[in-house]
Amino acid sequence: MKALKSLLPKKIIVILNELKIKVMEEISLLREEVKALIDKADEKTIRMIYAMLEASTEEDWWDELNDEEKKEINGAIEESENDENLIPFEKFKSEFNTWRKELLSSKEQKTK
Repeated sequence: MKALKSLLPKKIIVILNELKIKVMEEISLLREEVKALIDKADEKTIRMIYAMLEASTEEDWWDELNDEEKKEINGAIEESENDENLIPFEKFKSEFNTWRKELLSSKEQKTK
């Protein structure tokens, strides 16, 4: 994760972390809605939902991260909460395109 963080501009990491927080909030709301629907569901539906959840063996990617990676992500999230680190989206796109072109150019030079 440290290598990834060094490749990405700080502002991109801020935006990615904001998106992660929004997704986590949406998932939390979705969980509550699902719980409410389960309370109203008939037996057949509950058994189908149970079978689906039991069959799912997908692990949370967060659990697969080591402590250092989790610390970096949490640090980036904290940085994103500081308004001074935020930039307008148009500026982000411009800087991202510049960074991307430089990255691709350096990769092309290495392959020659």
